Amino acid sequence: MNTILIMKISCVYSNFVPKAKELYNLLAKKYSLFCENEADIIVCLGGDGFMLHCLHNYIHLNKPLYGINCGSKGFLLNEKSENKDLISNIKNSLEFRLYPLIATFTNTDGKIDNSFAFNEVSFLRSKPSSSHLSIDVNDEKRMDKLIGDGLLIATPVGSTAYNRS
Repeated sequence: MNTILIMKISCVYSNFVPKAKELYNLLAKKYSLFCENEADIIVCLGGDGFMLHCLHNYIHLNKPLYGINCGSKGFLLNEKSENKDLISNIKNSLEFRLYPLIATFTNTDGKIDNSFAFNEVSFLRSKPSSSHLSIDVNDEKRMDKLIGDGLLIATPVGSTAYNRS
């Protein structure tokens, strides 16, 4: 007996990329689309920036994302193809796992905050005086005191994307 795998697809698009909305309309006519909570996979239509936005917005759902490039470079995305079957493309795609950088920081008023980063984390001074930073990686002190205007830490995805573009 053959088992047919049914895939519930959610599709989101960038409001800033007209081609993304056009492709969304084509896909909505061809497939039954589900909301993000009910879907097995979330298809993101736009550019790299929109894909990063989706990673941040949907990380809590712990679902795979499949990006289709409707922008310019599309380093993080698959090529747009109206003629091919989306489900076949998804099933035949290579899985690429991204591990976000988790930055924990304490601001000047003592408030501790966390942030996920898939591309980069930047710390910039908020006053005219220099920033005084210390750097710990995995609870190990790497730099006791860094004085400057700020700090930029790129993830492997971010540094590769910047170099390719």
